[in-house]
Amino acid sequence: MALNAERLAIGTRNQIWQLHHVREMASRLEPAGRYDDCWLARHSHFTGQIDGHELAWVGNELWGVNTLFLLDAGLSNTEAFAANAFFSIGMVLFEVPTGVVADTVSRRLSVVIGLVGSGVAFLLLGVAGSFAVAVLSQAMWGLFATFQSGADVAWLTDEIGEEAAQPMYLRSEQWW
Repeated sequence: MALNAERLAIGTRNQIWQLHHVREMASRLEPAGRYDDCWLARHSHFTGQIDGHELAWVGNELWGVNTLFLLDAGLSNTEAFAANAFFSIGMVLFEVPTGVVADTVSRRLSVVIGLVGSGVAFLLLGVAGSFAVAVLSQAMWGLFATFQSGADVAWLTDEIGEEAAQPMYLRSEQWW
């Protein structure tokens, strides 16, 4: 499970449910006065048997740890968890430096670098047969994810203006 003030994610064997916090609906439920809170199911993703676990909200994104793939690639449990840790380490180390690229060079370029680099990291993970390659892939993914972090929102805001962007973000939060 992952919980923040507005969203709840529940992972099951083959599915992840996302519920949104809708306090104002509680007063409309029958019997009147019985409920003080309400969570509505908004999304359900069928994942198959990927053995995902440890869900967490990171900003507006739902992240989960998937060890099964790394175990199938021949890593031990310890190596799989260590490789996953390098993703987080990459995110922490590179968040500020890559934000400078978006803010001083180009937000669009930063998003493109992030998407292409993440794709390369995923491809590398797909052929990972050793701990070293898995660690490299996860660290690269952490690095390239930071190129996208915030740059996508800033890019859209730059393109259409803050006044036009604000209602779009509010609306998108109702759906995602």
